[in-house]
Amino acid sequence: ITNMRFPGGESAGYRWKLAKVDFNDRYDEAPLANIENVIKFCRMMDTKLVIQVNIESGTPREAAEWVYYMNKGAGNFRVDYWEIGNEAYGDWDRAHMSGDDYAKLVKEYLAAMKRVDPMIKIGASLGGERFQAFDEAMMEGVANDIDFVSYHWYPNHINNKKTYKGRAHPLPEEVRSEEHTSELQS
Repeated sequence: ITNMRFPGGESAGYRWKLAKVDFNDRYDEAPLANIENVIKFCRMMDTKLVIQVNIESGTPREAAEWVYYMNKGAGNFRVDYWEIGNEAYGDWDRAHMSGDDYAKLVKEYLAAMKRVDPMIKIGASLGGERFQAFDEAMMEGVANDIDFVSYHWYPNHINNKKTYKGRAHPLPEEVRSEEHTSELQS
């Protein structure tokens, strides 16, 4: 493992200072809810972090404070890559919004976070083929500002009604080869 994305998509409203998730108490006692444990884990595994900041209930200031803590403060664990939210293009995400609104939000977070550490890289979520309107609006708004995109593609999102080669799941070698990308997106 060379990189770990934290806290991840199922942790909407993650509050790093409190080690809590605003909208799901199942993480309250999880060891990796505490940022200090995450840092220890990453040091043990000799891995880097990609941190996804809270846009569901957080603020640009809170994200900037996290950048400071990790890169210049007591965290003492440099994080170069920061992702603004998770899948805001999808109606399943608590922070669901239009591409225009997401672009505005990304700019607010980016400005606050880069004031603390101009060397960090900021990324935004990209929805892909099914979310072209979102992606186009978002990219029009922030393409010249962001450093990377986080494209979430799930080859396992097939089922008995939408099969791949007659099966409900692709084989691991088929996922690795990405041979079925266009078939799954049709």
